[in-house]
Amino acid sequence: MLLPMMIDPATELAHIEDDICGILDDLRWALAYRALCRGKLGEAYTAVDWQEQVDQLSAVESHT
Repeated sequence: MLLPMMIDPATELAHIEDDICGILDDLRWALAYRALCRGKLGEAYTAVDWQEQVDQLSAVESHT
């Protein structure tokens, strides 16, 4: 006889909280990137220079 599968709500909560934290981190980065793009409208950058700007965003995000 098969036993019913048991679900631990605490485990499920931990998983969904991790998912939500990842989504919020992605959203914070996307908002910062949008602000960077808006702030640089009308300017032109080489790919290297632009990557330096983006890397600065990533450095700031890693410290929050």
